[in-house]
Order: sequence, then structure tokens, then C-alpha cells
Amino acid sequence: MAAAAAIALTVGLAGGANFLNTAAPPAGTQHVRLGPLPVQTAVAISLEQRPSGQVFRIRDGQFMTIIGTFADRGQRYCREFEILRGQSRDDALPEAAAIACRHPDATWVVEGAAHVEMADAQGGNFVPSGVTEKDALDGLVKMLGLGETLAPKTEAGLLENGWKSQVSSATPC
Repeated sequence: MAAAAAIALTVGLAGGANFLNTAAPPAGTQHVRLGPLPVQTAVAISLEQRPSGQVFRIRDGQFMTIIGTFADRGQRYCREFEILRGQSRDDALPEAAAIACRHPDATWVVEGAAHVEMADAQGGNFVPSGVTEKDALDGLVKMLGLGETLAPKTEAGLLENGWKSQVSSATPC
């Protein structure tokens, strides 16, 4: 979905940095920041409880989808997700893409994020600045040593059991 659109990205890959957008976000949007997510936020709750592959509302005009769940070389579970903006699920467009990993204390920590900037509706000559979203997230995947996406059945078991399954059953890189 996001890969089909022309995009420009700003990428951040380091602990503690703030979200990568230097311009003010549109009114009502939620920032994606690197570092720990407060436990009671819609994003943290969704990462903890929602399965991959669904688009769901997290606030007025904003939606989220979880792309997949992975195990990393540090024996953590990580999830790739996108924040979407629109009036409904059907017209929502990507705003940010990120990867968050679950730490032993049950907090989710955003390890990397990319701001997605859509091309104008006229379809003019749009050239991405920097790297593509796929390249940026692939670099983060390699850095974290993420294995293959977990099977839906494995992910469902983790969600049902409060993430208490052994990472060793997954195949990390």
C-alpha cells in the first residue's frame, strides 16, 4: 500500500531521538518518536494486543496497521507498523512507518521510524529525497537482526499468552 505511493522519507535510527519530521505535523496527528512508548497510548496498546494485517482506528482521522511480527537477535519480539491518516480506513494514506520491539519489562520501544510524505495529487515529477521507505526499513531490519515474519498462528499464540512464548521457537537471523 505505502510502497505504491511516491514518498519522501526522513529516517532516524538511534535511541532517544525525537520523531524525524522537522516541520510541524498536521493538526490532530500523532507523532511517532524513537524510544519507549507510554503504556496507555493507542499505539502501545495496539502493538500489545492487535494482530497483523488489520487497519484499525487509533483516534479521529488516524489509523494504524501492523505489518508483521518478528524475532530479533536480542531475543525480543518486534513489530513493523504504519500510521495512516484519512477520514476512513478506505481513504487513509501512510503518514509514518516504524519498527518497535517489546522489552522484558513489557514496554514497546520504537527502534526506528520513517516519516512518509505523499506526492501531490497532480502526480507531478516527484523525486524521493534520500532513500525509499523500503530501503530505510530494510536497513533497520538488518541492524536489529530480525528474522522472518512470524506465522499468523505463532503471532496469535503470543497475543493470547501475553508475549510469553520462547523466541527460540522463531528462527532469528
